[in-house]
Amino acid sequence: MYEVNSLVIHRREGLCDIVDITDINGKQYYTLKARRGDGENIFVPVDNAKAIIRDIMSVENADNILLYMKSLNDEIIANTKQRRDYFKKKLSSGSIHDIIYLAKQLYLYYDELESNELPENVKFGPIDIELLESAENILFDELELTYNVPRESLRSFIINRMNSL
Repeated sequence: MYEVNSLVIHRREGLCDIVDITDINGKQYYTLKARRGDGENIFVPVDNAKAIIRDIMSVENADNILLYMKSLNDEIIANTKQRRDYFKKKLSSGSIHDIIYLAKQLYLYYDELESNELPENVKFGPIDIELLESAENILFDELELTYNVPRESLRSFIINRMNSL
């Protein structure tokens, strides 16, 4: 059981503070406040918490996640609707592997855009970028705590860490 004032990762909202444990209709709920977003309360049943929230990952787990990111193939889905549906599905899954996949897609997109190698038939729009940046924010919120690296240095830290693994 988590304590009040604990930091946890919510599968869809990312980094959250447990601000209370409350009783609703005879059932205990964690009351969470997301560090991002509009600040609404999120209620998570204590008896089902493991399916919805988790501890912040260890350095060892973070390194394994970065190795996974390093192993992913570069692929850009050309069809806009298919790509957006796929990105939305991955972002809403709450899986750290899906979040990593989306973060890798963001880096791939920026790299290919910078080098003018993005295929002509691929049109990334604001919705694509918003979904990918949401994934990056969820990931960075956690990795900033895990590695104890300031946000502004995190992207270069991740690249260097992946290259050293």
